[in-house]
Amino acid sequence: MPAQLISLAILIVFVAFVYFEIRLSRAENKLPGLILPAITFISSFILTFRLAKSPGISWKPTAGMIIFHIFLFNLVTLFLLILYLIVRSLRQR
Repeated sequence: MPAQLISLAILIVFVAFVYFEIRLSRAENKLPGLILPAITFISSFILTFRLAKSPGISWKPTAGMIIFHIFLFNLVTLFLLILYLIVRSLRQR
């Protein structure tokens, strides 16, 4: 049961991110649509380096592992940027 609630919460947050990204991307100014991708981009680096410095981890993080985590955490950023570009291109038509 708790795993289902966590999955539901993640889905709700993801849908909220998509909704807000669409709303912000429709703005006259270009910058509001880039707020959420910037937040997720910065937080991906924070999460990656916090993971690398975790005291409970017995292995030393390699460069490949750090790059993998940065890529993995930036998938949401990539999705939001693609959504931004799609909404902006549809708005200009």
